[in-house]
Amino acid sequence: MKHLVMFTLILLSGCASPPKDINEFYSGKFAVRDLTSPYSPEQTHNLLFTELVKCYQRETTSIVPIPAVGAAVKVSQSSYVEYNILENGTRQLALVGEAGWNRFYQQLVELKAAEDNTTLVQVYEISSGWEKHTARIAGWLKGQEASGCGLW
Repeated sequence: MKHLVMFTLILLSGCASPPKDINEFYSGKFAVRDLTSPYSPEQTHNLLFTELVKCYQRETTSIVPIPAVGAAVKVSQSSYVEYNILENGTRQLALVGEAGWNRFYQQLVELKAAEDNTTLVQVYEISSGWEKHTARIAGWLKGQEASGCGLW
C-alpha cells in the first residue's frame, strides 16, 4: 500500500507528465530517433507537415451532464501540428495536444540540413509507446502511405 501511495504521488507531481514547453524535449528524458530523408529540409518539412496534419489533427467536443447541480460542462480535446523555423535553419514540427485547459506536447520532429541536400530527421518520443509513430514517419520518408492513423 505504501508503494501505491508513493507511485500515485510521483505521477501527480508531474514526473510522468508530457512536456508543456517544447524546450523540455531537450532535457534528456526523452528518446531521440535519428532518421534520414532523401529530400531537402524544405521538401521534408512539407511532406511531414502534410502527413502529420492528415494523420493526427483532430478536435472533439462533448457535453458532460452534472446532475448534482443541474448543469452540463463542455469538454473539448484536440491535437494539431505547429511548426517553427529556428534562426539556425532547423525546422521543428510539433504535435500538440489540448484537453480542457491543459496544453502539452506529444512529439517533436526536427529537420536539419545534411550533406548532399538530404535531411537529418530527429524524432523525440515521450515514451516507448511512440515508437510506432516514429515508424510511421520513417515510412512516409520512404513514400509509404499512412495506415492506422490516430494517436492510439
